[in-house]
Amino acid sequence: MGSVIVVEDDDDIRMLIVRRLERAGHEVRSAVDGIDGLEQIRERMPDLVVLDWMMPRLDGLGVAEQLLADGGERPRILMLTARNQQSDIDRALAVGVDDFLVKPFLGPDLLAAVDKLVAAE
Repeated sequence: MGSVIVVEDDDDIRMLIVRRLERAGHEVRSAVDGIDGLEQIRERMPDLVVLDWMMPRLDGLGVAEQLLADGGERPRILMLTARNQQSDIDRALAVGVDDFLVKPFLGPDLLAAVDKLVAAE
């Protein structure tokens, strides 16, 4: 399976995602906000970033924009968010997000999205 970092400020949601992905065989790290997540991603590039949009310090869209601005190799990005307007989805995809999953989401939908993006590597 792939290496994944989960960047999510809600402890319960982050731990739920981490446990589910670990049970599915992925190597998983986590971060509590966009700044911590960006530092960890730059330190050790994962295959996939599962990224919450609305976080303190640096939101998920800002993380995605900075990863693209870095140039070169970048991980795939799965954006998780309660934002469900088509304009939000379009904006995230325009920045370079690879896929978009709206909260609340079902576990099987999360695993399918993660597996698809990790396999695309």
